[in-house]
Amino acid sequence: LTPEFLRNIYEFTANSSGGDTIYLYVIRGLRVDQDPMHPKPCERYNYYSRWECIVCPIVELDDDLNSIFGSLLSWYEGDLDDDAKVGDILDIWNWEDEECPPDKYDMVGFTVKDLEGNCWKHIHQDEHSVYDFTYWTQAHPGNSEARNPITEFAIDGLTTLTFPSWHEMGRWNGNKYDLDFLGTVGGQVHYYDLPERFRTPEISSYFGFTLEDVVDDVDDNSLIMICGSPYEIDNDPFAAGRMDAINPIYDFAEYNDLLLQKRVVWTEIVLMSKNDQLRQRMAWALSQILVVTPDAITNEEYVTEALVTYYDIFVRHAFGNYLDILKEVSYSPVMAEMLTYFQSMSTAYVWYESSNLEYADENYAREIMQLFSIGLYLLNSDGSQVLDEADQPIRAYTNDDIVEYARVWTGFDSQPVRGNIESDGYFNQVDPMKIRLETRDVFPKMGLNRTYIGDGYPLCSDLPERHFLQQGAIYRFLGSSSTPTLLNDPQSWDEANAQRLKLQPSNDGTSSSLFSILCGSSDPTSCTYDKSTVVLDSNLVCVGKECEVDIVRVVEVGERIFYEYTQPPCVHFAFPKTPKLVVRRGEWWHLSCADPRTTVASAACCPDEYEYGEWMDLYWGERTTLATAQKRCGSRDLCQRGYAPCEYDNTTNAPEESYCDNSGQFWTNTDCSLRVKISDDAKVAILHLPNGIEPEAISHLVSEADTKTFFRVDWSDTVAVENLITNCEAPCATTSDGFCMCGVSVTEDQAYQEMSTLPSSEEEILRSLRVGSFRPSGSMISNQISNSYFVHTQTAGVLESDSVFEVRDHTGVHYLKNLKSEVQIVGTSISFRNAVHFISIADPELRDAQYETD
Repeated sequence: LTPEFLRNIYEFTANSSGGDTIYLYVIRGLRVDQDPMHPKPCERYNYYSRWECIVCPIVELDDDLNSIFGSLLSWYEGDLDDDAKVGDILDIWNWEDEECPPDKYDMVGFTVKDLEGNCWKHIHQDEHSVYDFTYWTQAHPGNSEARNPITEFAIDGLTTLTFPSWHEMGRWNGNKYDLDFLGTVGGQVHYYDLPERFRTPEISSYFGFTLEDVVDDVDDNSLIMICGSPYEIDNDPFAAGRMDAINPIYDFAEYNDLLLQKRVVWTEIVLMSKNDQLRQRMAWALSQILVVTPDAITNEEYVTEALVTYYDIFVRHAFGNYLDILKEVSYSPVMAEMLTYFQSMSTAYVWYESSNLEYADENYAREIMQLFSIGLYLLNSDGSQVLDEADQPIRAYTNDDIVEYARVWTGFDSQPVRGNIESDGYFNQVDPMKIRLETRDVFPKMGLNRTYIGDGYPLCSDLPERHFLQQGAIYRFLGSSSTPTLLNDPQSWDEANAQRLKLQPSNDGTSSSLFSILCGSSDPTSCTYDKSTVVLDSNLVCVGKECEVDIVRVVEVGERIFYEYTQPPCVHFAFPKTPKLVVRRGEWWHLSCADPRTTVASAACCPDEYEYGEWMDLYWGERTTLATAQKRCGSRDLCQRGYAPCEYDNTTNAPEESYCDNSGQFWTNTDCSLRVKISDDAKVAILHLPNGIEPEAISHLVSEADTKTFFRVDWSDTVAVENLITNCEAPCATTSDGFCMCGVSVTEDQAYQEMSTLPSSEEEILRSLRVGSFRPSGSMISNQISNSYFVHTQTAGVLESDSVFEVRDHTGVHYLKNLKSEVQIVGTSISFRNAVHFISIADPELRDAQYETD
């Protein structure tokens, strides 16, 4: 902010075609002793005072004021604050414990001497400041056709405006807020702190400014990729327009202005837009369906960014898919507050934390059906209501549907507060919400038409071998951080340099195709990492350790550059057929059982059942099936509870302590029994009973005493179930909390036995087959049954449980497994269909909670 700069701005804008001439002046002549509103230097803490270094006067200076302000000035002039001093001007705050003497408290304009012998005079805090007087050239009351007093200074080649001695200081105080303040003459101002009209391409080009000038010099080797919020766009340094925002530190605007500005923004964009009026009309219509009321959210009408971000959902998807709109709306913290599912918690979590029996908030589960999608009644294709035999409309959903769906909307919470968004400092109302796994309900949820969320999806136990190398596998770029975004690995691992599966450019002369694709080059010194998401377009051949693992989680490509693998969506049976005990690393409690065919635990091998062992993981956090874990151990046993590394301080061969700082499990050979608790309304809860394990060590999710989450099932005989609930006779028994508990066994059989008995209707296939399948392999034989479906078998004409039905209808292609799984109540003829669910009870992942929400 030198006089030369001020002059250049004037000359450039005066000689440019278009736009106003800009008048920047240094203000001088402000009389601090005649300004009754000016803060006094002795006022502690609240105000800064401005001082100018001058030639020391001959008169003797006041000792009391020298003692207080002399030391302050020396302190500020030293190393503490380089920005406080500009040339001979110094701004200080009086934070001294020693107060001014009462008779000198109101003094202004005095001179003191600092510890180095320099003299400083107190001056007006605006003296020597640079202001933009362009507005005042038009608004000054002394303007006339003959002259313009404000422009005359620049016309005469001056960059200083001297405040007239005959004006009262109140005129300065009353008008300065109409002027843009730039800084102190001789100081520096950042490009983005300049008034908006300075940030034009023409002015920037004139002064040699480029976008790169904004970025600090950094070592290119230290750069990593970080992501902004969804839908965030690049800043345009030349763009005009600013918005005030609620901020925990500064108040930039009156609340009435905050209340109005979002309406001004909406009005200008919607009504003045010339090229997208249809889009704006569609967005308005959608906003009247998926309504958010400002007074129902935190900070009510005064927040702007949260509400315009919500409205942008409809602008963005005005011509898109309604499912995409529902998804974004559901993840919006504004909608979550509006319909009260924000921070809704599962029954299991609340019971475990507080012993209170509470149920998930049902508001959004109801409204997303009633208001946002299917409505109250079933409709025909022409929009008319479906009627029953009594000519009455049929309800589209029941309260039981609402109760089940409510458990989907648990665990939603706001993202952490971050920079560059409007926030009161406590609550992020802008970014899509996150899901807190610990508060999410993990159990099956039966909804409309008695269909489980997850019906039609393949089983996780059927994931193809090395699916992470198959066509369609998805990898997401993490940069230099190895912490995955969708998996339950602890943040501490990143600090401990967790050992991930490191892809090798070549192994025994064989190149890794996965490495080359993620790197962007087969040469490890030429990696480009030019895609944030990589989708494999063909099946790859494994190399090295890629051939030894069941699944990858995070892979290292190059030196400390990572990608996260996203497993495709799949489901678990609520009651696995032959469950085995899995044990959390480093814990004696919270035990549960899992399907040994799924990759939910890892291998810990012990010399024998009661000797300490070691991990056999090929990377930190590895998951394997039970069969792979047993293969890793060879002749050794799988460790039992209490004997795997990290269980006690005296273990041997334990990795770094932080390795066990997570909720991962290891497999054991311990068998599990399964039971159900049956509620009075015939819903069931899952119980795990590992052989030889004390009840209090079992996870609260599946223990007899603490299991409080019940879900609907399809009973084979409802009358027999009612009798069972009423009498609860042996072999069933009544639990301590008053429910009937029974043992169960699980069967998995073919749904269809013979090709000759298959129905010709694809509707019948879709009704009878509920278990999905992955796309059949090319080695299977395709048998066309009708124009609408095929059966893929291992042997021509022979149906087996792993045969795959390929059914085509108006919604697309469905792959279904020829499998039915039943849960039999031991000692009775009663059974129910085995439910499915996305989130593993033993090994919950954020990824699967998101799949379930989708």
